[in-house]
Amino acid sequence: METYKFEKKDVLWCQLQNWYPIFKRFCPKTEFFQLDKCALNYLKSDGSIILPEEEATPASPQPDIFGQVDSDNAFSDWSTDEESESVPHINPVPDLCRNIRRVIGERARKSVVPKLNWSCPSDALHFSPDQSLKCMSPNEVFLLLKSSDKINHDLTYPFENCHNTTEADESPVYTLALQEFAKLAPSREFRCFIREKQPVAICSRSTTFSDDEEDFFDEVYEALLEFIDLQIIPKVELSSFVVDVYKKEADGFLIFGFSPFGLPTWSMYFSWNYTMKILELRSQDGGARGAAQHEKRDFFGRI
Repeated sequence: METYKFEKKDVLWCQLQNWYPIFKRFCPKTEFFQLDKCALNYLKSDGSIILPEEEATPASPQPDIFGQVDSDNAFSDWSTDEESESVPHINPVPDLCRNIRRVIGERARKSVVPKLNWSCPSDALHFSPDQSLKCMSPNEVFLLLKSSDKINHDLTYPFENCHNTTEADESPVYTLALQEFAKLAPSREFRCFIREKQPVAICSRSTTFSDDEEDFFDEVYEALLEFIDLQIIPKVELSSFVVDVYKKEADGFLIFGFSPFGLPTWSMYFSWNYTMKILELRSQDGGARGAAQHEKRDFFGRI
């Protein structure tokens, strides 16, 4: 069964810098910086990852009490002329680095989460010192961005799965978003699928499965539906989309992202074929929210 085909306008609307002003009250504090040609060329460059800011040069090793130096550089006389010549380090994005340092310094936790128009570099966590998206310096920001396949896809094939694009389409205006860092509980994250202005599926984004998490999902399910119906759907221009929502410890929800309704958006525990089949069956019943919508699914997802 063929999945829903979205258009270029769906992808453009889902850009973070586009929907953030609409839902700012439900989002972590975020600052945006438009990326110029130099920054884009740096992010797209292949080969070894060269970070923009030069790291402090380690102090020269000192001899111990016996006059010995325990260092790989102890036999520097063996080095070649090419090795001894230092290449000056040139920062390709100095203004952007200054802005990143400023934003980090202004945050209470002195850290940010970097994102581009659509994606955050969550597939590059193995490059992070603490295996998270937390960045405390410009170099940490760019290390995650340049190591991420998701970011590379944003930069090179943003409209790959749109059915109405042409080679003449202009590239989007790329923006770096620096979002205030907060430690989140995966069990409180939910992916919600909206089709023709109706919630058709909701599932947890957690990859762990426990009775406690299933009970929590049961507790927040109705409140989450109400939040989607009253606060999200009326304000979104698209009729079909996917939205990621987080249940706060206190009352209320946060919004972390919008995606087009269809591939390549990850459908989590609902295959796109299954989702479209349910929608077809529901349309035959008049489109009402019936027992099928509240039927419990494996991995505590619902449709």
